[in-house]
Amino acid sequence: MGGILVIMPQFILKINLGNDAMQSNMDVGIAIKQIGDKIIYEGCGKEKHNIRDNNGNTVGSYQVVNTFVPNCKKFLNGDVL
Repeated sequence: MGGILVIMPQFILKINLGNDAMQSNMDVGIAIKQIGDKIIYEGCGKEKHNIRDNNGNTVGSYQVVNTFVPNCKKFLNGDVL
């Protein structure tokens, strides 16, 4: 069954754990809060943004990307859901 591909924007967030300043739940939570505050006040755009720990080391990134996803209807016993 064929379907149509639809462009869907996705927010991708990657944080690497394990260095001295990015190990605990608190470290991750602080980084995510800082990212959220920055997006609220400055926006995100489509460019890739680095995430840095308290020591200034790059520990990840975030960005908005366009992803192609199938726009198909699900069928159960021949009926469209």
